[in-house]
Amino acid sequence: MAGERQYRLRFCRLRKGIFDFPYGETRDYLGRALVIDHLDRILAGATIRTDDHGLDFGVLRLLVDGEPDINFGNVDIGRARVHFDVTGQTCADDELSAIALHHSPTFPATDRILLAGSACRFDGNIDFGIARLFVDGTLDTTFAEAGRRMVAFDVNDGPSDRAAAMAFQHPSGFQLASPSHVVVVGTARRSALANHDVAITRLVLSDGSLDPTFGTGGKWVVALELGGPNSEFAKGLVTDATRLTVAATISRTTNLGADRDVAAIRLIADVSLFRNGFE
Repeated sequence: MAGERQYRLRFCRLRKGIFDFPYGETRDYLGRALVIDHLDRILAGATIRTDDHGLDFGVLRLLVDGEPDINFGNVDIGRARVHFDVTGQTCADDELSAIALHHSPTFPATDRILLAGSACRFDGNIDFGIARLFVDGTLDTTFAEAGRRMVAFDVNDGPSDRAAAMAFQHPSGFQLASPSHVVVVGTARRSALANHDVAITRLVLSDGSLDPTFGTGGKWVVALELGGPNSEFAKGLVTDATRLTVAATISRTTNLGADRDVAAIRLIADVSLFRNGFE
């Protein structure tokens, strides 16, 4: 009992910290995602408002004692940011949704931090935005275009593709090795209508290119179309070597489309859809 009480006391100890980025006390910094690495360091992903680039991706890394990590960052101690404003300044808002870390005890030099969210183009069109950082918080320029990749689905000239979640895929039987691909899932808006579908892209992790063996040119759109005006919004993703499983919300026609249900979608290597057991 004494040991049990000691455990409970330790479990109930609370530590908290409040952190900002170096862009003024009145700026908004919105925490969106979190991952803990193999050294128990906390990496918190956020959307941050900056002075020169509107909204950007932000990452904060804390040590086990809750202090910012002095060995991480590209804008301040323990803090890094990424912006996608590579096609003009008319639209400069990039919003982070997901963060992931791949660590290989066998090949630690391959450790990287992946960020995903939405990135706005100069014409106001919003695409998936994926970026890769070294473990010190600097951009990995060997990935895609100077460390960043924008992926446009533009279904029927739809203006808005927003990433929500991502996961790594390892070669079958090699879970201890570095992952071979990263899969990013989100929502593609169909034309100007309020009709949204699940959108998935798979990138080759070695260089950030779209995987030509997946879907059509590395992209796939899943439309269940059960009649609701707002359709499907992807929220989560898990993977194994050959399958992707997506969690989503889906609208129905009932109650003018306000009836929403949970959807589970599973894709196999040839991106066909398992429907048995699902509506």
